Amino acid sequence: MANLCLGTVQFGMHYGINNALGQPSEQDVFQILDLAVKHGIEVFDTAAAYGNAEELLGKYISARHIEKEKFKVISKLCPKAMEDASDLEKTLWEEVCASLERLQIKQLYGYLLHKPEYIYNRDIVAALKKIKQDGLVSNIGISIYKISEGEAAVQSGMIDFIQMPYNIFDQRGDYTGFLQKAKSQGITIFTRSAFLQGLFLMDDKKIPNYLEKAKKYLYEFEALCKEYQLDKVSTLLNYPAHNQFIDYVVIGVDNVKQLQEHIDNFGAKLPLEFLQKVSQKFANIEEEIILPNLWGSEKQK
Repeated sequence: MANLCLGTVQFGMHYGINNALGQPSEQDVFQILDLAVKHGIEVFDTAAAYGNAEELLGKYISARHIEKEKFKVISKLCPKAMEDASDLEKTLWEEVCASLERLQIKQLYGYLLHKPEYIYNRDIVAALKKIKQDGLVSNIGISIYKISEGEAAVQSGMIDFIQMPYNIFDQRGDYTGFLQKAKSQGITIFTRSAFLQGLFLMDDKKIPNYLEKAKKYLYEFEALCKEYQLDKVSTLLNYPAHNQFIDYVVIGVDNVKQLQEHIDNFGAKLPLEFLQKVSQKFANIEEEIILPNLWGSEKQK
């Protein structure tokens, strides 16, 4: 069974298609983190691009005097950081050091390429390896959208962590065999988008027109939950945790109550027959539904 990793994008910016509460206050963020630490969540996912999320985590770590073994931070290279860089190694070093300064820590548990296309640039991958050799980070990795990006990461032979979307509608990691292949190479797998940025939980009347095609799948999923008497939130949360190749399920929350509900529900077993039906019904859903980075382009059409 996978472990929970707390994502922090909501701490630094308004995030999620179904987020009606907006960005939590600093006090709320501290309460969320207190609860996470209390319940043994030790890995926290952030990024330079997540507004002031790194700064908030840094304030918390400093204020609570947290032991580094109990608070492992994964951050990510700003997506546009390397675009005009003349010295890739120096630029990457400066970016990592800036994150460490904001986080008020000396070493990152993980540092990921936030722009997955960078995996095809050997010089950037080499610079990433160098910051690991220099001790600034313990593990290096990539946050991907496409399986081909993950394949390139595996083939590089240098990547420790891969973060990728995975949920009931997005089973690409399974049917391509990618998850099994990555794990066979000793890579730690983090999955995000268990709730598909909240789309799974939206009132169907509020679903935007550019996601109209998603409704039929959402209705089918709801019917399956009713058939097996399963709570929708618990089912979505635990679906990735059932996958033997997934190590961490990254979740984001807006408030303490939400996190407590996730903690209480995490670890619930899902019926094998239900899991088999999910694999049959939702294995090949259109990318414009399962990839939120494509939603904006759909909106323009």
